[in-house]
Amino acid sequence: MKLSQLITKLKGQITPKEWEQLEARDSTIKISEHNRKNLLEMKNTQITEDKEISTDVINDLKLELENYLNKYMAEDKKDHKWIIISSLYLTYVKEMPMHPIDKLNIKVIKENNRVIYYCPLRTGEGACKYCVCQKGVCK
Repeated sequence: MKLSQLITKLKGQITPKEWEQLEARDSTIKISEHNRKNLLEMKNTQITEDKEISTDVINDLKLELENYLNKYMAEDKKDHKWIIISSLYLTYVKEMPMHPIDKLNIKVIKENNRVIYYCPLRTGEGACKYCVCQKGVCK
């Protein structure tokens, strides 16, 4: 799947009314500020480098997230959507960590025109195995 197809699909999962609610910070939508900010950014994102991403990898991360959310947020199923869309956007379009960088003490290192993220909590299991972060704490 091309990045342009993925972002079109992700944007299409949010209705016009939901976009309005996100923009208005409507409290009837249960969403973290982190995910709200990322979804609103996604709304205006244009793909400049239309890379190919494996549909299997996209679906695998989505399934990992669904399994986790069904286990730990079972009572809030309608709110899973925001986490899943934001996580897929961050992972594959932005190539950034799924979690807020400051909340997990993720270190950001810029070297040789690329950004490297170091996460002290990365396990390599579950959704972590799809994250752009490397394991460890940068010195």
